[in-house]
Amino acid sequence: MNKQTRNIVITAVCSVLVTAFACFLSFFMYNALFRPAGSAADYSDKLAEIQAYIDRYAIYDFNESVAEDYVYSGYVYGLEDDMYCAYYNADAYADTMSSREGNFTGIGITVRNTEDISDGLFVYRVIGNSPAESAGLRPCDRIVSVDGQDITAMTYEQAVDMLLGEEGSSVTVGVRRGGSADTPAQDLEFNMLRQDFVQREVDYSQYDGLGYIQIHNFTSVAEEEFKDALTTLISAGVEGFIFDVRNNPGGNLDTVEHMLDMLMPEGEPIIFIESKDGQTVEYSTGSRISDLPCVVLINSDSASASELFSSTLRDVCGAELIGTQSYGKAIGQRTFRLSDGSGLKLTTFRYFTKSRIDFNGIGLVPDEVVTLSEDETLRFYSLTREQDAQFMKAAEVLKGKIEKGE
Repeated sequence: MNKQTRNIVITAVCSVLVTAFACFLSFFMYNALFRPAGSAADYSDKLAEIQAYIDRYAIYDFNESVAEDYVYSGYVYGLEDDMYCAYYNADAYADTMSSREGNFTGIGITVRNTEDISDGLFVYRVIGNSPAESAGLRPCDRIVSVDGQDITAMTYEQAVDMLLGEEGSSVTVGVRRGGSADTPAQDLEFNMLRQDFVQREVDYSQYDGLGYIQIHNFTSVAEEEFKDALTTLISAGVEGFIFDVRNNPGGNLDTVEHMLDMLMPEGEPIIFIESKDGQTVEYSTGSRISDLPCVVLINSDSASASELFSSTLRDVCGAELIGTQSYGKAIGQRTFRLSDGSGLKLTTFRYFTKSRIDFNGIGLVPDEVVTLSEDETLRFYSLTREQDAQFMKAAEVLKGKIEKGE
């Protein structure tokens, strides 16, 4: 995410799983099997010493189950070079796995994180298939009240907390829309139920004979949506495709491979994977749907699977990349379910596309660098085609490719 305008999804807050502190010392005794003799005893001795000071001097109660979760998290961070490793308690693990399938709970918006909300919470994006989309909220709306209570004098965190709630509960959101010289401000109210919903991951449309496909995430639902978008636009007679992975943080490796398979000739290497056990190569299988020319829109928030998607299309299909330099994540993680329902995420492989360029920590450099202003970036999801300089450049480049028969 853009660090200047970090966004937060308004979904149900994951609660921390609490379990018995009796497992605490057992954890270290178990790890004695994998550590030098005496190290588990050293841990337990030091913890006992810390506990003695807490018991004697601390004026606040000690929550043993919370401490246990922090111990597991801290232990995983011993992988000090792995910035993506994580421990999840059982609730957090279940929520993480659900979100990978595009599942969310809440009203389904992202809002701008800012200290000053005197003008209201700025709605950055309205998520597809969400209660907010159904109710009629739009990007650039400003939320000024929740359930009749003015939030403009609150802190950002307090205002966000007002939007959170249990699944099935209702919320009434007061919104101020517009307010520019050209558009008088409207004060509107929207009533919604906080619900479970599956996010729409792919949006598509036509522009001047070109197919436009925006991929928000590479979750499992994106594959079928992408296939539908391709076949619908091809049937409509488009001459080429603009694929948009701007602000796409990545997703499932299998999903992006299957989607690339729809665009590549059989036998082409989609991805080279280097793991602890060696190297493997995944090849396209002959499931191609489109051989039309294409370009890809990227920005600094295009990461991981979206970079794999972009780099592969450039390497194999000659797609030009338009926009700004991508995030730079060419390493992948696996999430493991532990015996008690908790989970562990570890970086387990590096990946490369056909060019074998290592873009990890660097990002993909576009063939055509086109930037958006700070204001345009903030209004990204409400820009018209003509207001989006990156899109217009992509259309220009793609039309040039079509004319040349590339």
